Amino acid sequence: MSGNISLSEIREQFVQSKSPELDSVRETIAKSWFRSKSFGVDPQSGPVTVGEEGRHSISQRTELFEYVFNYTESLFRECPDRDLVFLVTDRAGRVVRLFGSDLTRKRAASAGIREETLLQESSAGTNAFGTCIYTRTAAYVCRNEHYKSPFCSLITYAAPIFDSSNEIAATVGILSFADVPDLTLLSILRHACSAMSKECLIYMQRRSLHDLNQNLDCLINTINYGIVILDENTCIIRANSVARYFFLMFEYELIGHPISVFISPQDLDFLLLKSDVYDQEVVIHSGEVKRFRFNVSVYLTGTAAKKRNYILVFRKIESKSVQESDTSMHAKWHFNDIVGTNPLFIEALNLAKIAAKTSCTVLITGESGVGKELIAQAIHNASDCAGGPFIAVNCGAIPKGLAESELFGYENGAFTGAKKTGMPGKLEQANGGTIFLDEIGDMSLDLQICLLRFLQEQEITRVGGKKSIKVSVRVIAATNKNLEEAINNGVFRLDLYYRLNVFNIHVPPLHERGDDIINLSHYFLQKYKIGSSHPFTGFTDEALNAMKNYHWPGNVRELENIIERAVIISRSERIRLDDFPYNLRSCYQQMEINQIHDRTRSDPDGQPAAAHPSPQAAEQDLIIRALRSAGGNVTRAAEIAGFSRKTMYRKMEKYGIGR
Repeated sequence: MSGNISLSEIREQFVQSKSPELDSVRETIAKSWFRSKSFGVDPQSGPVTVGEEGRHSISQRTELFEYVFNYTESLFRECPDRDLVFLVTDRAGRVVRLFGSDLTRKRAASAGIREETLLQESSAGTNAFGTCIYTRTAAYVCRNEHYKSPFCSLITYAAPIFDSSNEIAATVGILSFADVPDLTLLSILRHACSAMSKECLIYMQRRSLHDLNQNLDCLINTINYGIVILDENTCIIRANSVARYFFLMFEYELIGHPISVFISPQDLDFLLLKSDVYDQEVVIHSGEVKRFRFNVSVYLTGTAAKKRNYILVFRKIESKSVQESDTSMHAKWHFNDIVGTNPLFIEALNLAKIAAKTSCTVLITGESGVGKELIAQAIHNASDCAGGPFIAVNCGAIPKGLAESELFGYENGAFTGAKKTGMPGKLEQANGGTIFLDEIGDMSLDLQICLLRFLQEQEITRVGGKKSIKVSVRVIAATNKNLEEAINNGVFRLDLYYRLNVFNIHVPPLHERGDDIINLSHYFLQKYKIGSSHPFTGFTDEALNAMKNYHWPGNVRELENIIERAVIISRSERIRLDDFPYNLRSCYQQMEINQIHDRTRSDPDGQPAAAHPSPQAAEQDLIIRALRSAGGNVTRAAEIAGFSRKTMYRKMEKYGIGR
């Protein structure tokens, strides 16, 4: 200070335009005072708040600010001085987060500093945050160095955080209520913000690389050809959705495996390639027995001095397996096509594999939609009669008057409207192969007698005919009914039951198969997203939890329909709970409500809560648990707790509960 004039008096004369001597004022502060006066800042009024229109700046950099918030909060918690308030502002100087005790936050508010306060110099005059933004360097402003009177009880410190473009992205600062500045605090801020700037640069570079990879994934998944990328060791590092469909494999089954597992080096030896290859025919080996022909073009990337990669472009020649014949009487499913890891389901598959090695009659039981016909087809394809036809007959769908002629065939003139040449029945058409009698429990008693005779003699007589025809047919029957109960009710023959039930396989319902629900969900998503232009990446955690806890009355068939529907209506990268039908959503929401109410009656260790808690305490606990269960989503939490959204917000404010 010069003479006996205090800094407070110099500031007072300056704001009153009395032109005092500023030799005793720090140069940084003096220049800021002149800027503040030129901006027309009122030195007596409190700072302004930015309001709703300024909130978009943080929403554009949500992840960056979350990192800065977490770092700043850790600084606050590690600081031994509890009389400080730590602040974060955006690049415009708007306060976006405060960290401090209730007392210090109230003291800051009394000076006019709270969330949404604008601290840039053009609005708040000289202060560490505004001066830091203007000068692009760390700053501190002590008490009467502030231009505005409400700030003169504070010491403010601030340091900038720079983004990858070397522009200020945010500032982090401190409010102190001490009498003299502590330059250690400024040093801490300077080093912390330097570290955050470097971390933000690394984060932005990683994010750019991540975005580039996502763009590449999006690009190759919009192409109607199968795209596979190999590393220098010819191992698969990326495959688009069309390629995964061609290979009949999930991504995890492809990534990391050498391409030679799927394409024989005799067809194409990638390690020997010296130049690009165009439209060479190859055979893809998928699983134990499936083989598919494709044209493949191979493009070499990189140079001899760098690691070489291979880009493979597959074009389908024909959709049929090499071993398939073009007939509707073919079983397309094999054991390696069937998705499932649940022990109960694996036990059923193992029994089916054993049955496939025999010629005995098989009875498959299970609820509707569990996949009984898939297992029947797999048994056929793994059996000695795999080269023969596979004929599926729905016994419940055959008109009663035509049932016998449908199954056993008819001769010329057998009935009015019969073909002159006659017609072989399903059993005769299945000669040398397998007949699958679905819904056998719905077969009429008259037809049951005819079927029993066939099982005993292995020969049939057409309706209206006299000649017996010897046939060799493997019989696999299936039902979703309790045949023993049907026998007791007199609607199913006991002797036929024993003829059919030589080898029984029970397929468990989907709700008993645990993780198979998720495995099948990803399988169906992979299947149906092929025909969609939307790049789906999976399911949200909430959607997965809902599927895990649903009872699935329609079993696998219902799950497939739900996933197909979700792919059609979803507009996000991941399938959400809202993309599912109402019945699945409501079951999940009811389960969450029940769990929340159960938890409110127990302490965190699962023990009964103390007797007669106050209604306010119980309600507060219910709200907290609902918010936790909903991941902070107030709308979802309100549904779980049984409140309207407006009531939920009011009660959160009442109990001081944040998200």
